[in-house]
Amino acid sequence: MSNKITFQNAVLLKFSRSTKGTEADFRADFTTRVITAMDWSDMPDCVSGSSLEGELDQAICTLTAKDVELSKMGFELDRAKVHAFNVVKREIEGKRDKGTRLELRFRLLTLDDNACQKLEAWFTSAGGAKGKLEVSYTPQAKQEHLPGTDAADSDQAELLQ
Repeated sequence: MSNKITFQNAVLLKFSRSTKGTEADFRADFTTRVITAMDWSDMPDCVSGSSLEGELDQAICTLTAKDVELSKMGFELDRAKVHAFNVVKREIEGKRDKGTRLELRFRLLTLDDNACQKLEAWFTSAGGAKGKLEVSYTPQAKQEHLPGTDAADSDQAELLQ
């Protein structure tokens, strides 16, 4: 069964290639739908930034531009992993001292053979254009808590003896 998360107003910040594959850094809106899908909690007002747990593995990522003219430049990457999530509080553009917004930053690692070519074409034609990044992934199985597997359980077991 495949799940889908959509990152709104996604912007490709940079990309590189190494022996691990092609890595790309993105920023996007920190939306309620993403928070719910990733099982995160809202960030308190007093926090200016935080690393978030979770990753989307064995994903297919599709990036399409919001601009109709640039929408033809969209592309798909397979064999991807979306990870290294961070949320950052940023000042609202053009509204100095009038408020803040939350921005999600994350990394995409892919083994797609043509990833650099696709990312370069997007980067040179769409530049800093905002788009929609849809990530289709297979959820990872979650391990249930087993009694006696953490320190609190073993302390409790010692007390019972």
